[in-house]
Amino acid sequence: MTASVSEKTVSKFKAYGIYDYLSKPFRPGKLYDRLAKILTTNR
Repeated sequence: MTASVSEKTVSKFKAYGIYDYLSKPFRPGKLYDRLAKILTTNR
């Protein structure tokens, strides 16, 4: 989760292998969806 979503920040995420993020303020439903996706994919 990040408060900054500039192109520079997104480029840094991708350079470190982070391809999914939520910007603040986030919607609880989106957080739930992302967590559910991660938890079901990594089983």
